[in-house]
Amino acid sequence: MAGIAVGFTVVPQGMSYANIAGLPAVMGLYGAFLPVLIYSVFGSCRQLGVGPVAVTSGLIYSGLEGLVPGYDKVSNPNEPGDLAGVQEAYNKTVIQLAFLVACLYTAVGALRLGFLIRFLSHPVITGFTSGAALTIAAGQIKYLLGVSYKKQDTLQGELYNIIQQLIAGKFVWQEFVMGLMILLFLTSLKFLHRR
Repeated sequence: MAGIAVGFTVVPQGMSYANIAGLPAVMGLYGAFLPVLIYSVFGSCRQLGVGPVAVTSGLIYSGLEGLVPGYDKVSNPNEPGDLAGVQEAYNKTVIQLAFLVACLYTAVGALRLGFLIRFLSHPVITGFTSGAALTIAAGQIKYLLGVSYKKQDTLQGELYNIIQQLIAGKFVWQEFVMGLMILLFLTSLKFLHRR
């Protein structure tokens, strides 16, 4: 039963993380299941959660979007249209980055350099995580409002685009009502669970 529950969570979560990273949804599914399978063979901790996370996805997007010429014109990685070659180049760049990070992590583990994390202060980590969470949340508001624009990597850019789309009258009320109903439903389940 636990495996089924995790599966229902991992599938949409992996697809969302791929969207945040600027990748097609299928890449998120690979990123959600393959690390778990590999870690089950080589890992040593049964409680460790492996796979993509929102902060890493945001870092990938903000770090690589400027490296692939023309990628700033891709608005939907699942349907790039005429920009399929640009999206393919971006996908390859992300795969290369993942390989380099895996090599780096393997070297850090082999050399037992995990103690270096102690030099990062708690406020620095908390501030970075909070900033990333606000940027990601602002990026998801466009789906609630039914507006469409190119994803930005800053909070100010996301809020500016949302306001511009609302001023232009591109608000889709049906998507807003549906999203609001789902949020209310999920919130009500949270309160019912407390009883």
